[in-house]
This record gives sequence, structure tokens and C-alpha cells, in this order.
Amino acid sequence: MPDGTIIRDSMPDTPMLYRATPVYEEWEGWQAPTTECRSWADLPAQAQSYLLRLSELAGVSITYVSVGPEREQMFAL
Repeated sequence: MPDGTIIRDSMPDTPMLYRATPVYEEWEGWQAPTTECRSWADLPAQAQSYLLRLSELAGVSITYVSVGPEREQMFAL
């Protein structure tokens, strides 16, 4: 928002939305494939950091991670 207010828990009303400025975060990516990962420890450190931040922003725990379309490409944390 132009006045510096950060809204995290709701979508602002339309008049406020027109004045809003999105807050972006940049994250270091990872160049290693993750399709063969079968546990949290197998994920690159950057992927772990990214998922932990998403969990923090959403306010929920991550229970499962999927690294592809197949059933065996999903693992529990």
C-alpha cells in the first residue's frame, strides 16, 4: 500500500487494491533435478528453504512434497 501498510491475511477491497503494490521475494533457485528425490534430505538446500518459506507465508505445515506426476514421486515429511 502507498502508506506502507502490509496486508497479509486478506485481499483488500477493490479501491485499496488499485493502490496496492505487491511485495516480491527473490529466492536462489536450484539447478539440480528433483524428480528422483524421495525424502526431505534428498531435496537441494535451496528447495528446502523455498518450501519452508511458503509454509511460513501460508501459515500451514507442509505434509507432503511431490516432485513429479507419479505416485511414487510424492513423499511425506
